[in-house]
Amino acid sequence: MKAFFTVLCTAATFGSSFAQSATEEFYEDVYGTLKTIANTAGNPTSTTGDGRQNVPTTTGSQLPVPGMPRTQTTTAPNSGTNTEQEYQRLITEADNYYVRREYAQAIVRYDDALARKNEQYPKDQILRASAEMEQLRKEQQQNGQDVELRSQAEAAANRFNDEYTIHFTGLLISDHFSERTCSQIRKDDEYSNVVLPGKYDQPAALLADARSSTLDGIVVPPGTRLVIYEQPGFQGNVQLDVTGPAIIQNGRWEYDRRYRHTNDQTYTPELQAVYPPSVRTWSTTDMHFWVIGSMEIIIQ
Repeated sequence: MKAFFTVLCTAATFGSSFAQSATEEFYEDVYGTLKTIANTAGNPTSTTGDGRQNVPTTTGSQLPVPGMPRTQTTTAPNSGTNTEQEYQRLITEADNYYVRREYAQAIVRYDDALARKNEQYPKDQILRASAEMEQLRKEQQQNGQDVELRSQAEAAANRFNDEYTIHFTGLLISDHFSERTCSQIRKDDEYSNVVLPGKYDQPAALLADARSSTLDGIVVPPGTRLVIYEQPGFQGNVQLDVTGPAIIQNGRWEYDRRYRHTNDQTYTPELQAVYPPSVRTWSTTDMHFWVIGSMEIIIQ
């Protein structure tokens, strides 16, 4: 018991020097440590090999230190919950990119989500985003081609004497100009556009002047073929397939007394020789809708 009282006195002195900062938790730990030492010291059977009493030594690391937290058992986080939250976050980000047509970023996020949870939805979305990205690439490529073709057509705007350009107008065709009624064959006016040979997936922009007053007349010169399709991409019914020389007037005016003479009248000798009545026809469908399709102009 002498050892017990010696340690107790030492602890009392130590506790006095830290009385202002120690907590109740600190004293409980000191008391528990001293009690363990006392129990060991009072056990006569605990001896060393030479018969001396074996009193366990308490190191500084075993004593609690004020201000340091007790060792606690930490519960592992719920990894399943965290994985689900991360998966949902990635799916939300991917969906937002998809809606904004930023398909490459969407695919990356869907792939990250798939790495965390093997679900069908991100797999399907990766396929959709890939298809949409390819379609967008084609659209951009086609837009670039259309810009180039438009540039070529604009450069040829004043080249009505080019033997292969086709004359489109929002009026009917005649050998003379008549305000809001007829355009003169292969002569420029505010209702007309000319287009060079080529393939035009969406020709509406090239026919801006003719389209603004509705497409009603086309002049196809000799040696040139014009094919007009019902839909973009050279799809759908063929609205017109003709090789020049030819003049096509909108069939909706065939029986209108204001315009019905245009296909039968006698042109000036020069134009009559190239475009006699035998090469002038009325369309079988309304030409106003032809501009929403596609067309090819081919040199024969």
